[in-house]
Amino acid sequence: MSNPRFPQIDSLKKIRTFTLNTIEGLSTEQFNKIPEGYNNNIIWNVAHMIAAEQGVCYLRAGLPTVVPEHFYTAYKPGSKPAGDLSETQILQIKELLINSLMALESDLL
Repeated sequence: MSNPRFPQIDSLKKIRTFTLNTIEGLSTEQFNKIPEGYNNNIIWNVAHMIAAEQGVCYLRAGLPTVVPEHFYTAYKPGSKPAGDLSETQILQIKELLINSLMALESDLL
């Protein structure tokens, strides 16, 4: 559903839906692979989108994140993958990609 008060949220929803559609069907190995010459992998980048949102929209406002602190710390700017993630962890990140944005929208209302 569109939110006329916060068109930025609608833009983020479109980007995140596109991201989820783009990564649909990737294997756990593909999510965890760090290509030569790079410092991170696909699933780290997805989680980083969430952490960046949390930092900008919550921490900079002096509010606690809606994701656990350990999650934010693991994926905040300057971090890098600490190891391979399981299929369950990948699913949780994919769910957080939408759920964290829904929480932000709710908090703004």
